[in-house]
Amino acid sequence: MSDNTSNENMIDLCSMSFIRLLSVVAVLILVTGCATNGNTKDPYESFNRDMHDFNLKVDDYVMKPVAEGYQFITPEFVDKGVTNFFGNLQGVRLTINDLLQAKFQDAGFDALRLLVNSTVGIGGLFDVATEIDIPRGNEDFAQTLGAWGVPSGPFLVLPFVGPTSPRAMGGVVGDAPLNPISYIGYAPASIGLQAVNITDTRADLLQLDDVIEEMKDYSLMRDAYLQRQEYLVSDGEITDDFDDDEFYDEDDEVSDSIQ
Repeated sequence: MSDNTSNENMIDLCSMSFIRLLSVVAVLILVTGCATNGNTKDPYESFNRDMHDFNLKVDDYVMKPVAEGYQFITPEFVDKGVTNFFGNLQGVRLTINDLLQAKFQDAGFDALRLLVNSTVGIGGLFDVATEIDIPRGNEDFAQTLGAWGVPSGPFLVLPFVGPTSPRAMGGVVGDAPLNPISYIGYAPASIGLQAVNITDTRADLLQLDDVIEEMKDYSLMRDAYLQRQEYLVSDGEITDDFDDDEFYDEDDEVSDSIQ
């Protein structure tokens, strides 16, 4: 293998793994250097709150303005096509995780969606599968780990990543090989596509700014994330175990309406 090829492979590896490596480093710092507060569900609350504030500033000053600019210059049909394209790429992840959880009917539907949208939908630019009522799953490797009995671990908020957990980060690593973009052999193209995907996703969330504004409250964001993860792993069969006194600070305002 030539030195040029070796360098290109190294660059591509770095571009695919930067955020995951950042997450792992952050977790190692937490595990080895941060004192816990005795709260078993949010043991790193002080660190998490600082990272939550940091991420809010990144969103306010970088992500949201970029998303607004993207939405302003992008025609609606192009924006929709971009969203459909990246959504179709998730079909590989959905199908494999369906199979890993022995959800064979869901796997069939997700595989059929991928086939239909990739062909009739012209590479996923058009969501034909939804138009003909083929249902879409919502599985990822983090849910697969949960289905296999892997505990979530402590709640974490990481820079640029947001709310997560050790199991969720393991899910990101497990899903990485199932992302077709990861196999693009040209690092700038891979990075560019990932950037477009992130920007398009944030632009699509602009219509939910009222909800996002509520999620700026740390306690509300944490509760919603944890309940959402339990809902996904249990396929909607959740139990109400979020009333443990140790989970909340005295100043927390708990909303019973979070689903």
